[in-house]
Amino acid sequence: PYYMSPEQAAAASPRIDHRSDLFSVSVVLYEMLTLRRPFDGSEPNEVLAHILHDDPPPLTTLSPRVSRPLAAVCHHALAKDPRYRFASA
Repeated sequence: PYYMSPEQAAAASPRIDHRSDLFSVSVVLYEMLTLRRPFDGSEPNEVLAHILHDDPPPLTTLSPRVSRPLAAVCHHALAKDPRYRFASA
């Protein structure tokens, strides 16, 4: 569940489209840049709750060497609402 988008975690199937994949790729990017997942937990329901309700810690706080523009792109793609994510990769 670590890489699920909020709309997948909420089982909102009519809202699931290509932007869900962009969210998942951004989770991988975040993990590559910080060496930790943006949404973590000890059991699946805890992870899903974080995905649905919490914002990840700022990239630049966890990894100060990451440029602000790259961090902004990553956080933009991790928007809870798919309407606020990039339209395409």
